[in-house]
Amino acid sequence: MNLTPPPDQPPKTPTWQIIVAVMGAVAALLTAVVAGLTFLYQVGQSEPERATPPAAQSGKSAPATTSAAIPNTSADAPVWSNTLLFDNSGIDFDVTPPSNDDPGPEMDIYDGSSNQLVTFRASRKNVARWTDAGDPTASDCANLLQSYGVNTAKFDQNSRFCVRTGNDRLVLIKFLRPRDGAWEIHATVWNMLD
Repeated sequence: MNLTPPPDQPPKTPTWQIIVAVMGAVAALLTAVVAGLTFLYQVGQSEPERATPPAAQSGKSAPATTSAAIPNTSADAPVWSNTLLFDNSGIDFDVTPPSNDDPGPEMDIYDGSSNQLVTFRASRKNVARWTDAGDPTASDCANLLQSYGVNTAKFDQNSRFCVRTGNDRLVLIKFLRPRDGAWEIHATVWNMLD
């Protein structure tokens, strides 16, 4: 009798190695899905859950430019208009002239890092980008904030924003240029509209 040996078969992979490989593939897929959904959620969200105010710093920006208050002769007449520095120390626009010298809890906005305009009272939607030609009036800003207000927005050079302060003043902010680790802005401040 002529016996032929059985054909060579590849060695069998132990069952436990197969289970580990499948579990690793499932974990990688699940991680990718969760990361993708997290990214989509963040991109689709117009504002973060909560903004954290900046820590107090020792090197403060230059104090606000002192400019005489502008007499208010109409609803759209500003009470103050001038340039000042904007950084993560924040600015309080409810005083005249506005203060960027350690405004603390009275601040209305601050740079939340990476050119991010953040309202200090994060639960309120007090910032809106102005994209129309020309500068808005106080009424334009009030209407824009009512319809499109958010609590954080990215800014860059030449961008313009309407801001509502803690005491309901309205502010137009124009980002002019980076300067000394901060941004030089031009701000126009109006009192609360009737």
